[in-house]
Formats: sequence, C-alpha cells, structure tokens
Amino acid sequence: MLIKAFRNWTRQTSAILQAMKIGEAAREMRKETPCSVCGMTRLILPQIAEDFPEFSYSEFKARAETLLLSYFTAITQKQPERLSERSPALLEQVRQEITHQRADGTPHAYSEVRLHQTELADYRKQDGECRVVFQSAVGYMLRIGDGEAEQKQTRYNVELLYVQDAGAAQEHQLDAAFSMTCPNCGAPIRSLGSKVCEFCGTAVQEVNHYAWSFDKIYEFDK
Repeated sequence: MLIKAFRNWTRQTSAILQAMKIGEAAREMRKETPCSVCGMTRLILPQIAEDFPEFSYSEFKARAETLLLSYFTAITQKQPERLSERSPALLEQVRQEITHQRADGTPHAYSEVRLHQTELADYRKQDGECRVVFQSAVGYMLRIGDGEAEQKQTRYNVELLYVQDAGAAQEHQLDAAFSMTCPNCGAPIRSLGSKVCEFCGTAVQEVNHYAWSFDKIYEFDK
C-alpha cells in the first residue's frame, strides 16, 4: 500500500514538474516572440488620403519610429531633449515620467531596443481634433532600478495630431473661426484638407495653417 502511494505521489510530482517546465519554456518563448500589432493600414490610409491628399504615410511612419527609439533613449538618459520630435506635450510627458520614476526609486533603462513592425492602428476625428495612431511591436531589455535587465516584447502607440499652426495664423492676423468656410458661398468645409467647396465648386485655400505634430507615446498592453 505504501509503495503504491509513493508511486502515485512520484507520478503526480513528475507531472507537476513537467508542467512547470512547459510553462517556463512558454514564458521564455513569449520574451523572444514579437507582439502582433493592430494592422489597420489598408483600411485607414484611404480615409486619411481622402481628408489629407498630401499626407505622406512613409514619411510619418519613419518619423514615428525614429521618435519612439528616441523616447527610450530620453527615458534611459533622463534627458527629454533627446526626443527627435519636441512638441510641448511630448516634452512634458517625458519630464513627468522621469520625475515619477525618480520619486518611486524605479528609473527605467532600456537597451537593445528593436522595432519589429509598425502599422496604422487608428484614425479619429472628434472635438475639433484629428489623430493618426501608429502602433509598433517593440522588443528590448529593460532594467528597473538596481534590478537585473529582463527581455520584454510589447507594443507602443505613437499619436500624431493635426493642430493649428499658431505662428502662421498670427502672420495672417485672422480668426480661427473663419478658417473652414468657403470664401464664395460661406458653406462649411466639412472635410479636413479639402481644396474645393463641395457646394459651389470654388477653390478653397485654408486661411489658418495647420500642421501635424506628434504629441503622445504610450505602451499599449491590452
């Protein structure tokens, strides 16, 4: 009886140990395997092109990737000015992250950063704003505080905002309230980036000048 019980215990223990090994192997594999991204480029790009015919996807994608790489450098070196794109919103975001990490005693240091893939993930027009979201699959070594560096695979979103160029608007000394109406018939210009009034066919030149600006970076862990 004791021998049978011992054999059963041995088999159960062996099965548990085997399951633990499989689980550990799966965790290690996840560290090596890039995350999948929300690849909506084929669906989103035509929508952006309709609103902004001059939008250069390849240019902004390259800039988004360069910005993301510089973001990890800025956090690691605790120097917000290392960002490749220095909008006020991005600079403030990085400053706050560095401050919080110092206060918590958990400074982050990134190394061996690699971008596996970048795609368009979202395109939103609401509340007077227009946003394009790039999503990148990222792999890196992360050391927090005095701990050991660990490999991680994750996703990051970089948001591109269509904003008013206040400097150009000031040069024209015109009010923003009149920036999106037809100069001939007064009809609203409902499509951002339109060159022709859809009601009377008059050529439209935007009175206020607008510009694209990267203003947000965050880890997408859903």
